[in-house]
Amino acid sequence: MVTTVRSLGLTGIAGYEVAAECFLSGGLPAFDIVGLPDAAVREARERVRAAVKNCGAKFPVSRITVNLAPAGTKKAGTVYDLPIFVGLLAAAGELPPPPKDAAFLGELSLTGALRAVTGVLPMALAARDAGIRTLFVPADNAAEATLAEGLTVYGVPDEVPLREDMFCKGCTNPYGWTKWMIEQILADVARADAALSVVCLRYFNPVGAHESGLIGERPNGVPNNLMPYITQTAAGIRKELSIFGDDYETPDGTGVRDYIHITDLARGHIAAIGYTEEHVGWEAINLGTGHGTSVLKLVQTFERVNGVPVPHRIAPRRAGDLASCYAGTEKARRLLGWQAEKGLEDICRDAWRWQKSCDAER
Repeated sequence: MVTTVRSLGLTGIAGYEVAAECFLSGGLPAFDIVGLPDAAVREARERVRAAVKNCGAKFPVSRITVNLAPAGTKKAGTVYDLPIFVGLLAAAGELPPPPKDAAFLGELSLTGALRAVTGVLPMALAARDAGIRTLFVPADNAAEATLAEGLTVYGVPDEVPLREDMFCKGCTNPYGWTKWMIEQILADVARADAALSVVCLRYFNPVGAHESGLIGERPNGVPNNLMPYITQTAAGIRKELSIFGDDYETPDGTGVRDYIHITDLARGHIAAIGYTEEHVGWEAINLGTGHGTSVLKLVQTFERVNGVPVPHRIAPRRAGDLASCYAGTEKARRLLGWQAEKGLEDICRDAWRWQKSCDAER
């Protein structure tokens, strides 16, 4: 079976669509790229091989053939690393098949991180004209790609977990931008007054409830957050849960996030208050577990721990959602002496206990 991943190339200053066709077959292991590749494209074999292994995936022991179509047009540069990577893992069953209306471009480092490429705007314009609706690019190229109106652009982080010292390469939605701008204002205030102590806590995905079942999240109307929607669906208040996207480049295809129990979050606040009493200046500190969990795994864990079904369906992706996002937590341990203590099962058990207490009051 051939797995095809849509991508883009350049001829002069104009972009055009390229299909990366990946085929795994029997025989002695080999890795061939055809379709008039230049030296940089041929070298993608070694970058992709190393990236697959360093990302923790299994590199297929097969005869691998990648055809970059149209085969009669010369292919140049490192832009095809990402589509070859995605196609190879999809063909091997390590990733779900990519969406038919999505395209991928970008250079891979040996660690699996993405590096920027040149010529993204004309390629993005060509993608739009070819009917491509979603474009995955290195984070450094995202701003340029968004100039092509009509595309949903995902700037892929060059690495996870996300650390506090990573340079912000742009936010994917207004909510993220407002938080980022407020951080900058607070940092400027702290620089202007040397006596101030400011700590900005970067929450990842707070979930759960107090273990007593007396304190939790009760949204007005339809929940916007995942866990209340799960609990209300399990309780029969909602018909079903929508999982937005099952075709991300994650182990089960659903988005990966860092779910942190709210009582761990509360302890983080207490630790941060103690820190401000002894230090001056400005610090940004992540509060997360340091581990990613997919939406589907969260739902399955909730069902298993609580013995209740959560009817759910797969819905289209939401614009601006990242495939994977979880915290680097070393700074919180070092400065605050804090780390998350509660796990996914605690989160699911406490959230359901709170939902049942809410139901009893109705």
